[in-house]
Amino acid sequence: MSIDLNNPEFVAPFSPAAAWKRALIVHLGGFFNLRTLVETGTCWGDTVGEVRHAFTDVWSIELSPTFYNHAKNRFADDPHVHLIFGSSGEMLSSIIEQTTSPLLFWLDAHPTGGPSADNGDQAPLELDIIARMRPDSLVLIDDVRPEGNGYASPGSHVIVPDGWQTRFLSGVLALHAGGYAIPEKF
Repeated sequence: MSIDLNNPEFVAPFSPAAAWKRALIVHLGGFFNLRTLVETGTCWGDTVGEVRHAFTDVWSIELSPTFYNHAKNRFADDPHVHLIFGSSGEMLSSIIEQTTSPLLFWLDAHPTGGPSADNGDQAPLELDIIARMRPDSLVLIDDVRPEGNGYASPGSHVIVPDGWQTRFLSGVLALHAGGYAIPEKF
């Protein structure tokens, strides 16, 4: 199935279908030759399952024991998928220390209901860690909407690091410190 990144299918306001988001991750990873994806908020592992073919390594952090155990079993035979149990705000630094080169981040660690760990929106802390430790990376934050002069994620206002550029892509906010000229049309 071909997905048109220029015309996302929305399932709710500012929320394109998951397939569109995953196609965006794969496209931007390939376009900018970002070979390692770091995801926060594994949930059932569906994003990992759909995008892992496009990356050398995929790291994903999950705090809910239910989601973590399901994903751990699902990807047990894939040596390129690294699942970490814990809070992304606490575990992200150790993943960054184990990786090299610029990374593609998919920040999606926020309460989702159900068996979610409900640890609050981790995006502010995650962005702070990334800005300090790996500012040469491209960051994508899921489930974002415009709000006033900025953006809001499900549990907080997005605080863009000083000097960073943003680009709103249909419910996904792309952020970087420079070096990623995201095309107007895909």
